[in-house]
Amino acid sequence: KWTALTLLDTSENTGDPLVSSVAVSGNDVYVGGCRNIKPNMVTAGYWKNGNWNALDSSGGAKDSAVTSFVISGIDIYAGGYCYNSGNYPVAGYWKNGTWKALTPSDSVESSYVTSLAFYGSSVYAGGYTIKPSDDGAPAGERIPWYFINGKRVDPENRSYRSQIDSLAVSGNVVYAGGWGSNDSGNGYWKNGKWVRLNSPEPGQASYVTSVAVSGKDVYAGGYSMDGPVLIPVYWKNGKCIVLPSPDSAGDSEVLSLAVSGSDVYAAGYITKKSGIKTAGYWKNGKWKELSPVNTKNWSYATSIVIVSVPALKNK
Repeated sequence: KWTALTLLDTSENTGDPLVSSVAVSGNDVYVGGCRNIKPNMVTAGYWKNGNWNALDSSGGAKDSAVTSFVISGIDIYAGGYCYNSGNYPVAGYWKNGTWKALTPSDSVESSYVTSLAFYGSSVYAGGYTIKPSDDGAPAGERIPWYFINGKRVDPENRSYRSQIDSLAVSGNVVYAGGWGSNDSGNGYWKNGKWVRLNSPEPGQASYVTSVAVSGKDVYAGGYSMDGPVLIPVYWKNGKCIVLPSPDSAGDSEVLSLAVSGSDVYAAGYITKKSGIKTAGYWKNGKWKELSPVNTKNWSYATSIVIVSVPALKNK
């Protein structure tokens, strides 16, 4: 039975909660994100079956957030960042509530984990660093990387305007979706090597927000720019597929991909003629709108997971 929207526990909340990722294990549903537990402070955590669990890495005194969530057996991995004493965000992840920094905790750079993946016994974390202005890079520019069991990998075709937003691992191959400024953003990294993807039309810039692998097929979802307007697309083995945006009169994007058998699910949003951005997903190219609590509010689907019906029979 489909539930259009479940309002999560926001008791003692003093600001807007943010949901970034979803994971399912058996009958349990985990939702990673953050909440304003105290005024002017963001706290990382996750909801398990609707109940909030805070994550801490600095005595609860610094901002932190979960951006990606993975369940492996009995272990819970939550990727994200936590601010250090110098007020810089430090990339890392929590394993069963224990924080592991992937960049130096005393860093004067800003770094973020945007995606986690787990394969075999290895933990993969992708993200980027924002360079300070005093190291030869333009201030505020981004450098992509990913870590395998804590060891950093720097992909090619990376300059001061690149980042990794999504990871998928198949065997010994790591796919890192994002964008590389040296190639108009159109592509992904395969074991650190740049793979270019064609836009729907020549000269259009496109950006990858999500990658997924099913067997020998590689999928990448995101958007292409038709003038100033973003249009939703995904690629299957390099072939670009433009998704419909019914009743849309503005930007639409794919923010997350999932593949189940021969079915391709692409979650994101469309912008209606009213100007309201509305969450939903495409299944094999057909749009399914997700009903918001208030039709005047904007909504986005940022993560999608496909599970069998028996796994959720008690929900």
